[in-house]
Amino acid sequence: MTLLELVQAAQVARPKAFGKINEKRAVAIIQAALGVLNKTIKNTEEGEVVLPVLGTFVAKNVKVKKEGVQTTRRRVVFNAQKTKKKAVKAE
Repeated sequence: MTLLELVQAAQVARPKAFGKINEKRAVAIIQAALGVLNKTIKNTEEGEVVLPVLGTFVAKNVKVKKEGVQTTRRRVVFNAQKTKKKAVKAE
């Protein structure tokens, strides 16, 4: 999915949230926000970067043995936020 496709899907899902912002401007806003997220994750040595509604990025350093040599690698895992199930009304 490209950023433009993401913007278009979001505009269809929540048109009032975008108001009169054109697609080019919306793409630039999302690109800037994702750039900040990228920088935040890269600057996190070990720990979590939590984004409400989206989920949690967990950064940790893990030891890996390759060809008999043990090295440390950085691993980032994304855990999507669990969605709350709506209660079903009994009739």
